[in-house]
Formats: sequence, structure tokens, C-alpha cells
Amino acid sequence: METNRLKQFTTIIETGSLREAAQILHISHGALSKSIKVLEQELGFSLFLPKGRGIEPTENALRIYQESKDIVKATQLLSRPKSISKKKLIKIATFEVFSTYFLSTLGPILDDIDLELHETRQGKLEEAVLNRHVDFGITYEPIPTAGIEYLKITSVRMGTFGTSKYLDKRFEDYPFVAPRRPIHAAPSGVTGLDGWPDHKFIRNIKYKVDMLESAMSLTRNSHAVAFLPEFIVKAHNNIVHKDFKLIKLKNLKSFPKVSRNVYIVKRVHSEESKEIKKISRWLRQIK
Repeated sequence: METNRLKQFTTIIETGSLREAAQILHISHGALSKSIKVLEQELGFSLFLPKGRGIEPTENALRIYQESKDIVKATQLLSRPKSISKKKLIKIATFEVFSTYFLSTLGPILDDIDLELHETRQGKLEEAVLNRHVDFGITYEPIPTAGIEYLKITSVRMGTFGTSKYLDKRFEDYPFVAPRRPIHAAPSGVTGLDGWPDHKFIRNIKYKVDMLESAMSLTRNSHAVAFLPEFIVKAHNNIVHKDFKLIKLKNLKSFPKVSRNVYIVKRVHSEESKEIKKISRWLRQIK
């Protein structure tokens, strides 16, 4: 059975028209009709029945459609031209809060590899590493997971940032923007993705968002303040107009200095590859 005939069959199902399918497949109506009859003979049952001026699929045709579609898709993937790049493809899982700005720290490493970035959240990140969907992960809020180990590579300082509009404001009047989704089972006790110790210090959260860029937009436009890694603010300030630069604001007097450890996430007993070592060295430069 030729997979090309299966492709013709699935195209007819999806268009609902023999004539339209023939146009998409760039063959004549008669040639397509003949090819489908051959497929019917090979399968031993009819695939289409006449209906008015058109056709309709039989129950058998609908039954085998999904399997045929999967076969066609797999065949297309196998026959797809491979990348001409000779660089090694590295798959990394991290989360958008981190990846948005940490990529700018990798420098020449990005010239030496092809990168596939999986932006996900804690827990799912460990799952992607464990199931070998990615080579390794980068996180600053590890979630204990069987079969996973964490290599501490650096730490980043955290702070509350906003525009100069908030310099003379009291902490109680800061309108914070914070991540919408909580973290579960973090050993640190932190429940927010931004690392604010909500279990110890209450803040006025006015906005909740999913994406870091949404938080950054609210903050640089003076609508909110945010608890951020200092390296992210530094990278942000390097690319925005001076009117939108962020500055560090005062927290509560009893608020401690907060740093977050950055970890490489890998499978237990898996090799610490040269790519992991290279990226670890570069990430140690961020503070």
C-alpha cells in the first residue's frame, strides 16, 4: 500500500470534495478517482459513496482516517530534509520569567549551538527533563522530584523595582504586579513565581499576570512596581529609553536581602555535558 494513496485519501476526507482534493494534490480528477479505487481494492471495502453531485465517506473510511493521517504525518517527518547546520542541537527547559532576559547573557555560546528553548513552569520543567524531552533545565525554584538532581551554579540578587514615581511612596502604597500562577511544593516556602516571601511579608498586589513582559510593561510605564532579579533590570535598562528605566525601591525595614540560587536541572547519574559546563560558566556572570 502506497502512503501517497493514503495522503490522497486523507485529503479527500478533509476537503469533502474529490475535485478540490485533486486541485490541492496537483493531479487530475480522473487520476485521483482511479487511485482511490486501487486503494479500495487493497483494503477490501469502499471508502466513498456518491451523494448528490458529490461524495461522502463510508463508516469504514471514517474509522481508518485518523490512523491514515498519522501514517502520512510520520512519513512526511521522515522524508523532511534534515537541517544543514552542523552545530549540536541543545534543548533547554526553563521558564519565561528567566529566559526572557538570561539569553542575553549567553554570549558566544549561542554561536556554537542550535538552541531549542522549552518555556514552561516549575514541576513541568522537571518532568520535561525526566522524560528526556529536553537535555537539561535551568531554574531558581527547584521542586524535589525523584530521578532529578540540581547543580547550583550561581545566585541572583532580588529587589523591588519601579520608576522614580515611587521613590517618595510608602511601601504600603506600592501597587505590585505579581505572577498569577502559584508555585506548589517549593522547599523555600515561597508560593509566588517571582520569589516574594508572601508567607512572611504581605504586599499590595494590584495586578496579576502570566508573562514577565506584561509585568515589565506595567512597571516601566509607572503603573506598578515588581519584585525582580537585579540582572533582569540591568538587561532591561540597557535597551529602553531613560524615561522607562527602573530603579531599586525601599522595602519594609525588616525585609531581608533576598537572593535566589540558580540551578541546572539534570537527570540523576546523567553526564554533565560540555554544553552544561559552558552555559554554567556564562550564567555565573549574572548577579
